[in-house]
Amino acid sequence: MVSSALSLERVSFFALASAWFSFLTSLARLLSARAVALSLALRSLKSCALSRSWEAVWGKSTNDVYAAGSNGAIIHWDGTKWSTVSSQTSNNLRGVYGFPGADVWAVGAGGTIMHLGAFGWHEMKVDPKVNADGSEEDYILQLNAVWGASPDDVWAAGADG
Repeated sequence: MVSSALSLERVSFFALASAWFSFLTSLARLLSARAVALSLALRSLKSCALSRSWEAVWGKSTNDVYAAGSNGAIIHWDGTKWSTVSSQTSNNLRGVYGFPGADVWAVGAGGTIMHLGAFGWHEMKVDPKVNADGSEEDYILQLNAVWGASPDDVWAAGADG
């Protein structure tokens, strides 16, 4: 009885391992075409004449990729070339994320939060901290990443908690 239970466990383990390998192989095939296109875009970014210090790259498709970096620089990949985009900030940007449609977010130094909506890029302000004496102070000094579950549920993370 012990040997048949052990054999059943081995069969279950190998069946599970085989299913997992099959899933990973399918996922790799699915992502392969996008990965190749993004790889080409990144190689182009690296040798781009607009070369700067790029901190973040995000894309929703192989012909819609954004990169953000030093001095508020944002560029857009349309599948063939990178184009500069006016971001309305000179702060270094360290994170970029977006959603289908022109709904992209970029964050960075000084607590900068930029949003690309229907009317272009604009800065989003975070309310200052109100101290006990009534004075106000900015408490977000550095944002490093941005992510969202949906266009109206976007989160940013940075230094100092």
